[in-house]
Amino acid sequence: MKKKEFIIITPAHNEEHNIERLLISVINQVILPKKWIIVNDRSYDKTEDIVKLYFKKYDFINYIKIDGTPQHSFGAKVRAINTALETINLKDYDYIGILDADISFEKNYFKNIICNFEKNKKLGLAGGKIVEYVDNKFREHIKSTDSVAGAVQLFRMKCFEETGGFTPREYGGEDALIEIKTRMNGWQVQTITDQEVLHYGNVTSASIKQRFRRGFSFYTLGYHPVFHFLRCVYRIKEKPVITGSIAEISGYIYALINGRLEISQELKRFLRKEQSDKLKALFRLSS
Repeated sequence: MKKKEFIIITPAHNEEHNIERLLISVINQVILPKKWIIVNDRSYDKTEDIVKLYFKKYDFINYIKIDGTPQHSFGAKVRAINTALETINLKDYDYIGILDADISFEKNYFKNIICNFEKNKKLGLAGGKIVEYVDNKFREHIKSTDSVAGAVQLFRMKCFEETGGFTPREYGGEDALIEIKTRMNGWQVQTITDQEVLHYGNVTSASIKQRFRRGFSFYTLGYHPVFHFLRCVYRIKEKPVITGSIAEISGYIYALINGRLEISQELKRFLRKEQSDKLKALFRLSS
């Protein structure tokens, strides 16, 4: 069987405390990527120094530096990814993945994820289960198994090309958007629950301001209002407890009044049908 080639892209902004763990995780993989592009997006800490130590030793690691005044934002991640994409021919690879710079995983990670792709030809997007490492404690990230955290998204190349790639979004949600497009195009999305990925920092917890923006983003993505409300109730114990969910609901309502959808009506209808079907299934189970 022909060897399956994959490429990884990692945007990095001020990750001096985290990126070496990721570097060690990737170079120790049983199956290495054909190419790994690390994009240093205007870091002003020691991120560049750390990456260059490995870049000089490993041929598969490529390094791109984006210069200029730091302007880190939600859209910056997508711009960094697209900068890397401009340097490659997608047809040279079978899979393409995005890895955040603040994660780590065991040596069989890519081997096992790709094995799942090979077993299921309808699988378009997969990734491991996020476990947060916060305050010296491990905490599992709440995530539906038909969704994949943006920190570890690995795509079948045909699937990725059909989505049109990542779209910059002012309030975030670029990983959610491409995931919705993936499912709408008929591909399956799956978190591989037996493959743990350690994330060094909060994924779920956020400030009041961040939760408000998250609610705003979910409206612009087309989230069903009832689904979003129940989602916030379900996550009410996430920090900041209670007030975080209230802020997220407020952000959604604010966007409903003042914002605008950033997706097509077709995508909105697809997502809301998905969410309505999940709510119906939930209520059937509880009755």
